[in-house]
Amino acid sequence: NISSPRDPRNGKYMYELKGSLAAHKKRGHLTLSMGLVIFAFFSTACGRLTPRRTTEATSQPADSTPAKTHHLTPSTQVQPELPQDPEFTHITIEQGLSDQRVHTIFQDSTGFMWFGTINGLNRYDGYNIVEFRNDPAYPRSLSGNWIDDLYEDSSGTIWVATRSGLNAFDRQTEQFTRYLHDPEDPHSLSSNFVTTIHGDQQGILWIGTIDGLNRLDPATSAFEVFRHDPKDPRSLSSSAVISIHEDRSGAIWIGTYGGGLNRFDRATGMFTAYRHDPEDPNSIGHDIIFDILEDRSGELWLATDGGGLNRYNRATDSFTAYRHDPDDPHSIGYDQLD
Repeated sequence: NISSPRDPRNGKYMYELKGSLAAHKKRGHLTLSMGLVIFAFFSTACGRLTPRRTTEATSQPADSTPAKTHHLTPSTQVQPELPQDPEFTHITIEQGLSDQRVHTIFQDSTGFMWFGTINGLNRYDGYNIVEFRNDPAYPRSLSGNWIDDLYEDSSGTIWVATRSGLNAFDRQTEQFTRYLHDPEDPHSLSSNFVTTIHGDQQGILWIGTIDGLNRLDPATSAFEVFRHDPKDPRSLSSSAVISIHEDRSGAIWIGTYGGGLNRFDRATGMFTAYRHDPEDPNSIGHDIIFDILEDRSGELWLATDGGGLNRYNRATDSFTAYRHDPDDPHSIGYDQLD
C-alpha cells in the first residue's frame, strides 16, 4: 500500500497543499512545495540574479527544438536584505509556468532560477520564463517532463532528475544529454525513475532511483549500481533511494523508502543500515527517510515519514526522535516531515 504522498511509486508524489507553503533547505538549494502558485521572493533568492531586460527569446542552436519563452513584468526590485514584511510575486501558469505543481526550486551559479514541475522544467531570469519539455521527435530534448530534483556540478552542468531518466543540460547548446536504463548494460542507470541527485567533494555524482543507488563519474559516463541483496546484510538496506547526503568527513548517507538510513563505507564498498526498532527508543524513528541535513556541529538531522525529526549522535551511535505531543504546545507540530 502507498501510505504517503511522497511514496516514489505514487503518481501523486507531489500533492497540493491548498494554499500552505512547505519549505526546507535541501543540499544547498531551496525546495518549495505548494498548491496553486509559486511564491518567488527575489529579494533574497535572486540576490545574485542579473536579469535580461530584453523581451527577445533566448537564442537556440539551429538544429535544436526551440524552448518556449514567456515574458513577465517584474513587480518587485532586488533588495539586499530581507525586509520585515516581505512582498511576494506570484508566478503561475498564466505567467508561463508550465505547471503549478512544483517539486523543486534551484538557483544556479549564474543566478538563474530553475523550477522543476510535473510538466516540464522552467528557467526564470527575473523577467522571462523559458520552458524545457520533452519532444518525442528530438533526442536532445528533456527525456521526461516530471522533474523531481536538480543539481549543478562544478563545471556548470545542470543535472535533472526525471521519472523518465537522468538528464545533463549543456548551457552552451541548451540541449540535454540523456542517461537511461538499459537492461542489457550493467553500467547504465539502474532505473529511469530518478528521485534525487547529489554531488560529493570528489566530483562524483550519486543518483538515487526507485531501483538502486548509482555512482556516476562524469569523466567516464559509467554507472556503478548498488542494490539491496537479501543475502548480504552489508548491502543497501533498500533499493528505493530517496535522499542522499555527504557529511563533512566524506561519508555518504542514504535515506531509503522503507529501509531506513544507510552509511556507505567508501573503502569497503559496504553499507551500515540503521533501522527502526519499536523495542529500542534510541533507534531511528522511522524507516522512510525523506531528507538528511548536517548542522554546524556535525550532527545529522533526518526528516522521516511518521517518526518525527531525528537527530543522530555520532558519539553514542544512537538517535533522538522529536515527535509531536498533543499535550505539549512546544513540541514539533507533525511527525511526518517531507
